[in-house]
Amino acid sequence: MQNWYKFRLGKLNNSLILALMKDFDKFEDIKKETLKEKDYSNEVIENIMNSLEIDTSLELLKYKNLGIKILSFKDKEYPVMLKQISNPPTFLYIKGKGKFDKNTLAVVGTRKISSYGKLACDKIVAGFSNKNITIVSGLALGVDSYAHEIALKNGNNLIGVVAHGLDIVYPPSNKNLYKKVEENGLIISEYPLGVEPRPFTFPQRNRIIVGLSKGVLVIESFKKGGSLITAKLALEEGRDVFACPGFVTYPSFEGCNELIKNSEAKLTDCAEDILKEYSWAKDIKSSKEEKKIFENEIEDKIYFELKTPKTLDELVNITKIMPHNLLSLLTELEIKGLIKSISGGKYART
Repeated sequence: MQNWYKFRLGKLNNSLILALMKDFDKFEDIKKETLKEKDYSNEVIENIMNSLEIDTSLELLKYKNLGIKILSFKDKEYPVMLKQISNPPTFLYIKGKGKFDKNTLAVVGTRKISSYGKLACDKIVAGFSNKNITIVSGLALGVDSYAHEIALKNGNNLIGVVAHGLDIVYPPSNKNLYKKVEENGLIISEYPLGVEPRPFTFPQRNRIIVGLSKGVLVIESFKKGGSLITAKLALEEGRDVFACPGFVTYPSFEGCNELIKNSEAKLTDCAEDILKEYSWAKDIKSSKEEKKIFENEIEDKIYFELKTPKTLDELVNITKIMPHNLLSLLTELEIKGLIKSISGGKYART
């Protein structure tokens, strides 16, 4: 990577660097004569040759001291799926303790996530609660952040792709989340240190999210929005798109419903829809194994009835358990993290 990085410091554009990486197996093969043979113009050849004289050692040492790894398109560790998109980044700046994995799913959506969107995200993303599935997102407000918070609780591998240098946190309110993702996964950018987020850097970031992922799940999206652009980009790159259906009266779900209506996305209301699509189901607990988390059949029955939220009175009528005994059982299930109290005095599965 060290030699190839001369071209980044030489300020050659990404398309030219990528062309060189594809045209030459080894950096050492890049010479004026070989460039002429491949029909590079004299001006471009001059710029390339000037870049070959650049010393990268101090610049690379700066990144190393900050705990940032740089991968080039030519490196073996560079994600294979990302190489397959039409315009892959030439260099990736990476920070964190995670890894690249083959079972990767992007979770995207609006920054203005609704309470229903949170419930949907809770239900679906929590279904991937094992470390063999990587949740990829853009570390933006709303669905991105919420999906990563759920994935963190579930112990999933995480990848956050940002639209700026890794020395910047955007939005600033996500500082704690950045730290958590860095400690439990990876934060990735194609931009060197000091590059501020700009309107054009976010669509560029989105193509990396798509490239790293086997499929893209849209939790909640307006008819026009960044997540819908990401979905369209995924379709162009031949990646699967999944969408959570929403209320017809919610403008924030018009994008999802439109994708489903146009057969551009597969209707998804639970994790199993995606797990079965990719045969990932074997990587998670079977239904029989999950039943082991219950102390007895009564807890199992209560959990089963909470497939839709219910009040204490409703549960008493259904289960015929005395209220004080039922409250004790509900408390146990809450402690285990299987259910939670929600507005309206109701209980729901987490």
